[in-house]
Amino acid sequence: MRTKKIILIVILFFSCEEMPTFELSNSFTDINVPESVKIESYDDNSISINFFHDDVVYIADSLHIERYMLDESVEDTTFTIPFLLGEIIIDSLDIKLEKEYYYKFQFVESRGFSKHFPSDTIYHSLPAIDTVNVTQLSTSLVELSWKYPYNDYFLREDLTSLRFVLNKFVKPEDSTTYNNTLIDTFNFSIDYENWDFRIEDSVELGENIYYEVSILTPYNESVKTQSREKQIIFPKPNIEWLPLNSSVIYLYWDFDPPEDSTLLNQMQMYLKNQYINGAYFEVPLNGSYKDVLMNSDFDITDDIVQYYFKWCSDTMCDSIPTNTKTLPIQHMQYIPSIDSFTNTKGITESTVAFYIDKYEVNNSLFDSPNDNPVEKWLDFPKTDISFDDAIQFCNNRSSSLNLNDINVNFRIPTLSEWEVAAGVIFDEYINIQSESIDCEYPMPICSDNLDCYYANFQTPDSDCFNSLSMVGTYNGNNIPYEYAASPSGIFDMSGNAKEWVKIDENECAIKGGGYLSSMSEISSGFLPQSISCLEIHPTIGFRTVVNANDLINQLKNQIELNK
Repeated sequence: MRTKKIILIVILFFSCEEMPTFELSNSFTDINVPESVKIESYDDNSISINFFHDDVVYIADSLHIERYMLDESVEDTTFTIPFLLGEIIIDSLDIKLEKEYYYKFQFVESRGFSKHFPSDTIYHSLPAIDTVNVTQLSTSLVELSWKYPYNDYFLREDLTSLRFVLNKFVKPEDSTTYNNTLIDTFNFSIDYENWDFRIEDSVELGENIYYEVSILTPYNESVKTQSREKQIIFPKPNIEWLPLNSSVIYLYWDFDPPEDSTLLNQMQMYLKNQYINGAYFEVPLNGSYKDVLMNSDFDITDDIVQYYFKWCSDTMCDSIPTNTKTLPIQHMQYIPSIDSFTNTKGITESTVAFYIDKYEVNNSLFDSPNDNPVEKWLDFPKTDISFDDAIQFCNNRSSSLNLNDINVNFRIPTLSEWEVAAGVIFDEYINIQSESIDCEYPMPICSDNLDCYYANFQTPDSDCFNSLSMVGTYNGNNIPYEYAASPSGIFDMSGNAKEWVKIDENECAIKGGGYLSSMSEISSGFLPQSISCLEIHPTIGFRTVVNANDLINQLKNQIELNK
């Protein structure tokens, strides 16, 4: 609350008697007058006049006042009152809103009248509420809130309450027009340190609403302030999914950012799939879940897997089923896109999401490109094959693999795709956590203690295979060979067989090292070796990739057709 030097407030009472006429010819110019007179809106019906804001003492018997409205440039009223030392004068005589006022004064004493001296000007108004906010608290309740800093507008400090008028406009869910409903007027106790006002109101799900709020005084009502239109909803999440491989579904979801987060902050999200006997478990409201298809001990390749999302507030719940499909191709792994990746040739480019073989193409698969077994092959990588021969295999597999009307185009990975699959760490397969790793593939073994237990290559002791090993040997189950997949779950990207990669339309290269390679040559950071696309060698094999987005879109379209 402000501190004011107010001894007495004089409220003027006026009669219908004619004001006296002053003979200015008798004026005394040596009567001391103020350099400025401070005028403020006392409330919406009165203006305060303060001669003493600069602590200067003035002496007079009475005070002659002329009030003017600036936009009309005419005298509004004239009156004379006793002049008392230290008093603030309150003028409440027919004060109008939305007008600019100023005053002229003369001191009156026994010697005569002083010269005229003016006041400042003031625009007198009853300000409207600046903004009315509507926050949805639940499916049946909203909160209206607004600020009205009364003491920023008016000098008066003896009020104990403020009164507001609320109008509600409702458009029911099945209607095209709004109905105007007068709610009521509401009194709020005043806290001079806090001018926030709040009130709750009942609503119904599906309706559109807005409010108008005005301040109501004993003299005036302000212009109404309208809130934004708000639809009373129970939010629905945006749900997306993708198959990471033939047995893992990745789901991710979020709610569209609301105007306010109050309702969302009170909600919980739950998830289940068709394999867990109807038991929901809680998940983040905005988040993701990598499902290794809980409690499923049978082949679900290319099956439709149904998930159920349920989200609840304190007043209601809603749910939605979501159909997904696993990847119809066995032994391939999803690699997400990267906006910017610099490969070992120094080329920076983006990579689009793709699937890559978990194992090098083996002899059995090469001989039967339409093969798609659930179990991993017990065979050795296909080597002694040129780049052009590998391309031909990709074409054969693309045309012969039967995937229930799903078209797949196999190809040889680019250098950047191969290096991304070999060494980039992914955060839940969607967000890139880092573009390089401190300890190069295979993780978590660094080059100073890498040995035959983790990769098939030439060590100084020559105690490795000294020949090709079966694909997937380093899966942790073949004792004593440790688990040695890349961070993305890809096997033998260091050692065993070197692999063809595509640099550009005219350049072929090999990456990854082989069973005859040294330790430095099997590092994922080792430069690609450019060779003729016709080269054939017992240490050179390959693996394939498939563009992911096209394949996933086909799977989703297939689900839509089966609804």
